[in-house]
Amino acid sequence: MQTPQTEDSNETVVIPLFEVVIYPDSRTKFNVDKATGELLLETLKNGGAVRAIGLTVKSGIRPSEVTTESLYRTGNLFRIPRVDPTDEGYLVCVQVVRRVRATSVTERDGICTTRRLSRSPTSLTSSPTLRTRSSRT
Repeated sequence: MQTPQTEDSNETVVIPLFEVVIYPDSRTKFNVDKATGELLLETLKNGGAVRAIGLTVKSGIRPSEVTTESLYRTGNLFRIPRVDPTDEGYLVCVQVVRRVRATSVTERDGICTTRRLSRSPTSLTSSPTLRTRSSRT
């Protein structure tokens, strides 16, 4: 599986997700902006499926306002077998490989990327913060 070409070959492209919930072990389609779509499509044309990370954008943030701080860090590792152009950008078809946590996200030329990924716990109750909150109620 290839990662879209950025200046650093160890980086994985981050796809900002707006108002969509994507579950592990699922397949879905959603729209991405022109710059992200072109990068994914170029990589796809050069040899097979592409991988990227989908991270949800915090509430109230518009596409033009996305920064590294406006992204939640837990998301999904995607395998992307298909990218199609649309009137507003690109339609991306994804297969969710697993939940992941992006420990650092950087932005360059309007594209967010991450180098450091760790497996995310599959259970919400495995989070110490959530356990503490739930034990108080």
